Amino acid sequence: RPDVPVAQLLRKDERGAPPVLVASLLGLGTGLLPCGALHTGLLVAVGTGTALGGGISMLAFGVVSGLPRLAAVKSTAATASGA
Repeated sequence: RPDVPVAQLLRKDERGAPPVLVASLLGLGTGLLPCGALHTGLLVAVGTGTALGGGISMLAFGVVSGLPRLAAVKSTAATASGA
C-alpha cells in the first residue's frame, strides 16, 4: 500500500493486528531499501571472513551510525514537546 500514509498504517488494521506488529513489519521492510553506507558496512562484515567478526563489525556500524541519529530524534522530540 504505497499510497497510504504511515500514520494510517500504524493504526489497527482490518484484521485487528496491533500497531506494534505493523510497525515492526514496516521496520523490517526498511532493510530492503537501498543504502550505500549500509551496503558498504555489509561488505566490510563479509570481508571479515567469520560470523563473529561480521557480527562485531555490523554492531559497530549500528552504534556509530544509529545512536547519534536516535539521540538527535530524541532531543528534537523533547524540544518540540516542551519537556
